Amino acid sequence: MFDIFFGWRKASKCKKLIKRVQCRLKLLKNKRFTIVKQLREDLAQLIKLGYQQTAFNRVGTMINIFSLKL
Repeated sequence: MFDIFFGWRKASKCKKLIKRVQCRLKLLKNKRFTIVKQLREDLAQLIKLGYQQTAFNRVGTMINIFSLKL
């Protein structure tokens, strides 16, 4: 009840936790972006070399990575 007048004592802990979560989410997003970029390059190389079936199978993997939500 008196938290309104004296401020919330756990605010600094909450802010630190939010910053850590934001940092972690940014790391995971960058990791996913890097994996997708590498998969695209691999797919292009496979198609150039004539391995269309293998490339088609890897597209499924790429779709699964895209469908993950952060």
